[in-house]
Amino acid sequence: MSKPLALVSNDDGIGSFYLRALVEALPEHFDVIVAAPLREQSWIGRAMSRRTPVQTARVDGMGVPAWSVDGTPTDCINIALDHLLERRPDIVISGMNIGYNAGVPFILCSGTLGAAIEGAMWGLPALAVSVMVPPQYFARLHEDNVNVPEELEGDVRNIARHAAAFAAELVKLPGERYLVHNLNYPPKVDAATPIVRTLPAAVEPFGLYVRSEKEGEFRFRFATGATIPGEVESDRECVSSGRISIGLLDFSRLGRR
Repeated sequence: MSKPLALVSNDDGIGSFYLRALVEALPEHFDVIVAAPLREQSWIGRAMSRRTPVQTARVDGMGVPAWSVDGTPTDCINIALDHLLERRPDIVISGMNIGYNAGVPFILCSGTLGAAIEGAMWGLPALAVSVMVPPQYFARLHEDNVNVPEELEGDVRNIARHAAAFAAELVKLPGERYLVHNLNYPPKVDAATPIVRTLPAAVEPFGLYVRSEKEGEFRFRFATGATIPGEVESDRECVSSGRISIGLLDFSRLGRR
């Protein structure tokens, strides 16, 4: 009897060590197929390549059937579901993202969440997986996410195994259309690390662009914004305290009459 089928994507690109660690962990629980962007597609949300052709290519060396897609994370899932898969997957998993996707602005802008949302729109269980990165490593991983620092490898693989087991339990549950589970990890976890149900952090409005030397030109500058305190613990607060955050993004009311 075949295992459940997981369709896996991300927004950091098909070469990302974080994606490949997850892909290596999933076969214990799933048959796996990968359709991931050819290059990084962070901060692109649920964008789709409307005006340009999207090229796909088989990728060897991942241990499972895999395609690179020269488009957005949403393109990856849409094309895979309509053209690349021979059977309907049992779950769509997007990640593992380098950096958390916690807080309303990050969730709405995330390509990782965009891929998961596309899976949910097809009526599939959808899981987005992200990992908080220690600040001293963030710039290095932004430059090279294929060859991660050796001291991070064990933690990343451990989180990948945890996420794979979480997905295996999620796929057993009765599903409802248009639901996305947003799973955010601290940099390190063990068997005792608690998983906490959270809500997305509200964030003060903040600028993301700075003036460049050229007149009238602006360049993107990463920022996190200040969290607005609330009565319920937020995803940001949970992950920053070393615990695992799981949030539910419920789009189900959008399709009701």
